[in-house]
Amino acid sequence: MSAVIETSAPAAATLGNQIARWLMVITCFLWGTTQIAPPGALLDFSIGKLGVGDFTFAVLAGAMIATSEDFRSYCLEFIDKCRVFTLLMILLCAFGVFSGFTNAVMRDLNWGDLIEVVRPLYYLFVALTASFFVRLGFTREIVFAFAFGIIAAGINNMYLVLTGGIELLSSVLQLYNRNVVGNLLAIALVYLAVAFHMGTQFRSTLLVLLAMVLVLFSFSKGAWVMGLIGLGCFAGPYLRAAVDRRLGRASRILVRAAVILTLTLAAFNVELITRTIEFKINQSFNENQSQSTVALRVGHMYSSLEIVSRNPVFGVGVTNWESENNSNAYWLNDVFLVNDNPHNGFFYVLSGMGIPALLTFVALTLFPVVLLPRALGLTGALRQMFAANLLLILLVSGNFMLHLLSHYFLWLLIGVSLGLTLHQKEATAAAAIPRL
Repeated sequence: MSAVIETSAPAAATLGNQIARWLMVITCFLWGTTQIAPPGALLDFSIGKLGVGDFTFAVLAGAMIATSEDFRSYCLEFIDKCRVFTLLMILLCAFGVFSGFTNAVMRDLNWGDLIEVVRPLYYLFVALTASFFVRLGFTREIVFAFAFGIIAAGINNMYLVLTGGIELLSSVLQLYNRNVVGNLLAIALVYLAVAFHMGTQFRSTLLVLLAMVLVLFSFSKGAWVMGLIGLGCFAGPYLRAAVDRRLGRASRILVRAAVILTLTLAAFNVELITRTIEFKINQSFNENQSQSTVALRVGHMYSSLEIVSRNPVFGVGVTNWESENNSNAYWLNDVFLVNDNPHNGFFYVLSGMGIPALLTFVALTLFPVVLLPRALGLTGALRQMFAANLLLILLVSGNFMLHLLSHYFLWLLIGVSLGLTLHQKEATAAAAIPRL
């Protein structure tokens, strides 16, 4: 099957849409750098808890609502055609609001709580806007800019480490904020898979290799696992292009050179690789280390399950996890750790907003898993492989970080998936109309 054909509607060629396109591209780049760069660094585009990308998106959204009839019409069309997604986002917001107010009697309720629980409405608009630009034919620019933002911030972090701009607690050369950066670098591989399919074969392949080098220097087990899974996602469009004989020579040479170099370096560093793997395994599972990373994460899960048992329907409130976790210290013993969140997006939603909210969030997470492989034209084993790897990368990310909920990558990916799906349905319907 050939690559996804992006729309060439007349609206896409207007000057206003071209300006909006580049503002959206800049916004996606800024979103990609979010929560990665050290405070005050070159790529730290943040103002307090908000990123500059949020402000550029606000300008973009406001201008489009005020001046673009196409966009206003699309908003209504999106709500109608994507009513299941829209309803789930509204439900997630509603569960958070109900949770906040039902827990306000026993605990304080501040404006921060309300902002937190209505955040899904903001992400709903992010997905809607992304799907609009996909419909205009700007998928490639959006996904590439977002992935490039993540990788550029990762390179900036490594540069600061190499030049002494950041002092590491470890003597081992590694990325600053390695767990978060490694997580997002692996997510970038999914976006680069989409960009590769859209025609940026060499650039996407080059960025994948750069991302994997950075993932290697994260020295994070979760990032390593996610990086390998992300490569599985990228392999889907790559192998599809090879089967269809659309794979560019430059990309083919680049991958072959990377494989040869990797195998060569591995052959000459077997002992180092073995010692590193043994160290990471011992660090995670050694019974003599009650404060191992795995033990502490399991402790967070136990605590979250106990917390939600107090109010299974609405949880204890999204900002109350820390105080409730502290009350469990006496029985968690060695696996207790003071923290303001469980470092797990799924358990955060479960304990804070209840079981119905968790089921809603899981359903939302499945949207790109179901829609994107088909939208990329993958079939058979390649579609199954891509879907399985995408599901794994979202599950692993959600079980190690809050970013699945709080970062842009899930919601932007859902918007791209919905936009491509809607466009394909429109193209199929148009092709079925007989020409007179």
